[in-house]
Amino acid sequence: MTIDISLAQARRFLASYHFAQTNLPGVFERLGTVQYDPLNPVGRNPDLVFQARVTGYQVDDWQQMAYTDRLIYDAWDKQALLVQMRDDYTTFCRSTMNR
Repeated sequence: MTIDISLAQARRFLASYHFAQTNLPGVFERLGTVQYDPLNPVGRNPDLVFQARVTGYQVDDWQQMAYTDRLIYDAWDKQALLVQMRDDYTTFCRSTMNR
């Protein structure tokens, strides 16, 4: 089934979908992974992504989720990224490494 929408409707939908306020686990449920770039010209990428989506987020809040709570981990797939522990991405990576 094809749905015809205008460019303005598509922009509104994508902006409301990707920038809806949530918590850190909610960001991973919505986006799947978050690119990790340690360079800091104006802020590290994970911090910029989370600040745009999580009310009250402070720089490096994600590190507790990764290194204390162990709910996310850093991985590599053509780029460094943060992945949720229960994400299907983990299964995908393991299956491709065994080939």
